[in-house]
Amino acid sequence: MRSTRLTLSLAVAAAILLSGPPALAGRDWCAGDPILTFKDGTRIQWETRFEASNLASASGAAVWVEVPANIGPVTVSFPAAPVRETVTVSYTGPAYDGKGAFGVHASVTVNASASFATATAIRGNVAKATDVAGMSNTATKANAKVDGGQWYDLVGTTAVRSSVTVSATTTVSGP
Repeated sequence: MRSTRLTLSLAVAAAILLSGPPALAGRDWCAGDPILTFKDGTRIQWETRFEASNLASASGAAVWVEVPANIGPVTVSFPAAPVRETVTVSYTGPAYDGKGAFGVHASVTVNASASFATATAIRGNVAKATDVAGMSNTATKANAKVDGGQWYDLVGTTAVRSSVTVSATTTVSGP
């Protein structure tokens, strides 16, 4: 009987730990969600959410994205967001050979005067939809393979408020 309880307890604990970022249902969330569009039309979005009760302490979101050095122009689009977003596109990644998927390395930081949980979803033309749990004031690594043959719907996007196209390492901010 004790071993059955122990086994059940361990299974429940493992399920909780492996379940990923917090569920979004039933809560009031705020989100920042820049979208990058590459010259071949592929798109990738990093949508970072946190509970609306933490909005007063959030001062902005910073996204650093490393793309292949030879990827060409990248358009950064900013849908409406409750916090100011800054995106740095860094052309320092390994060269892309033009075949198949290419890697994009990113880190997302929600700057705030308090510590709270965040969750970043990576969607668009990616080999695999990914969700990453994080914390405010800490860089959350959110990497992906951009794959034009795959599509995962963007998360909760609203109308794009501004877009900027860059061709070299640059930092841009939303409206």
